[in-house]
Amino acid sequence: MKIKVKEPYKFIDIYKYFVIIKIRLRIFESRRSKMFNSGLSYAFAVGFFFSLAPLIMKQVQIGALMMAFFIAVGSLLAMVFIPFTNFWSAPSTGDLALATVAGIANGIGLIAFYMIVWGSNSGQWEFSKIAPIGLVLAPAGFAIGGRLFYGEPITAAKVVGLVFAGLAIFFLNR
Repeated sequence: MKIKVKEPYKFIDIYKYFVIIKIRLRIFESRRSKMFNSGLSYAFAVGFFFSLAPLIMKQVQIGALMMAFFIAVGSLLAMVFIPFTNFWSAPSTGDLALATVAGIANGIGLIAFYMIVWGSNSGQWEFSKIAPIGLVLAPAGFAIGGRLFYGEPITAAKVVGLVFAGLAIFFLNR
């Protein structure tokens, strides 16, 4: 029996592969514009996937820093095809610096969050009681930050929402 050896990839084969990926991404973008035509759809995706990742990582018996590392690597892998989409832009140096600061802030929050997951794995607290506190406090940060940085008004509806967020923390910890 003769073993068939596959030829090494040629440049043209690799180019065709990336063209196919780009075409599929464009098809996805056209469908995406129909599927996700409101911010609410993205909000549901945020809530679902941001809650899914820690639930999966709770099953993994590794330290908090390793959890944060693997979440960061997974995030990078999820975004590897962005240059092949229409979402790519050429930012200024100042924008890159601010984006780096935002990434560092997100990384610190990510490490803190996975310290919560790790603490629940080691029996220090219940995951379902402690983890939502940080996630429910985020809307308060958005409301206050929106006011401080962008001059957005703090309306009565936002205040009521923050009160309900506080009540959510209270009832989750009973």
